[in-house]
Amino acid sequence: MPIYICKVVDNSGKTKEITKEAQSQDALILELTQLKYSPIKIHEVKSREESVKTGKRFSRAAIIEFTETLSLLLTSGLSLKDALEVVRTIFAKGPVNKLTNTLIEKIKKGDSFYQALEKYNTSFPPLYRGLVKIGQKIGSLENIFERLSGYLRQSKQIQDKLMSALSNPLLTIGFAVLCVVGMAIFIFPRIKSIFEQLQADVSSQIQSSMAMVNAFFVFGSIFLITVISFVIAVYFIRRSEGSLRKQLDKFLLKIPIIGKVIYLQESLNFLFAMETLTGSGFAVEDALPEAGKVLGNMALASGVDAIRKRVIKGEHLSNAFLKDPYFEDRIGRWMSIGERSGKVEKVFEQLRRYYQEELDKWSTRFMGIVEPALTIFVGVIVMVFILVFFVPIFSIYQAIQY
Repeated sequence: MPIYICKVVDNSGKTKEITKEAQSQDALILELTQLKYSPIKIHEVKSREESVKTGKRFSRAAIIEFTETLSLLLTSGLSLKDALEVVRTIFAKGPVNKLTNTLIEKIKKGDSFYQALEKYNTSFPPLYRGLVKIGQKIGSLENIFERLSGYLRQSKQIQDKLMSALSNPLLTIGFAVLCVVGMAIFIFPRIKSIFEQLQADVSSQIQSSMAMVNAFFVFGSIFLITVISFVIAVYFIRRSEGSLRKQLDKFLLKIPIIGKVIYLQESLNFLFAMETLTGSGFAVEDALPEAGKVLGNMALASGVDAIRKRVIKGEHLSNAFLKDPYFEDRIGRWMSIGERSGKVEKVFEQLRRYYQEELDKWSTRFMGIVEPALTIFVGVIVMVFILVFFVPIFSIYQAIQY
């Protein structure tokens, strides 16, 4: 739906600026009137990114604390506003307190909880914000936050395992690079100045060694600049919404192991959303576009859109999934079982559990490959380090002796 920035006046005569979604300006004006606001100016923005001002970034730990505490309070029967007030009381200071205070202020100004979270789109992932929006639609935020608590905790465990596996090799690589740079800047030039005072033939050997060192650093610099440029290009493409982003997302899905992990994570998010929506009474054709919004991969998101179009035209959900080139046939086959039994929402639950186990397995496999690969890379750096620096020094020393 279109996004509108509205300048309104409330009953007390105060002017406010709020952000709203609506089918049209007429529908928006009707909604504002029901909320007892008098619209002064309404501006439609082209995309949500134009209406969202990214706020302060909060750590994953703070988001988990906030989510788990809010889940517990909502499950106990408190309303959202009361639960937020209690969270603010529990966390008298710190990042959770700052986050809660900001959300409360946004809600008091007329924003929905989902819109308030959108102000912090760098802290709350699309799945988080998408499910909160779904929870508000179905009136079941307590169930959403209970699910989100478990999801965030599992994601953190996977991330912690990955960082633990990569920490030692990355530290070793960093130390090796520092040693190479230090040798090139401080040690080797001094050795050069000492040996250049010796015999001419030794000096020529030094010049040859220095040429080797220079070639090594030129190649290393070009490689490093290329890697950094590639990472920056990928970052900006991933932030865009064009065809180039879709092509990049397709490519990422084809990378061995990494692509599999990305696919499993995105599929898990999608199935999690579909399980929540269909279990809350949403029709499949209505649940698909909402669940598609939690996908960060545009190739898979376009696949969901194509599946929905086929379902609307009268195709079975199982056939729509089987025809899609991005999702595995497994989903389509399981959907056919759900259609025959009349319990599609249960199939989404079973698939979500299956993909959770698969993600854990492939993440472990990925970490098992990355750690030795980085160790080998460190060994290569050390070997090059020895060949470039120490072998020439020993050869020069032998030349001096003879």
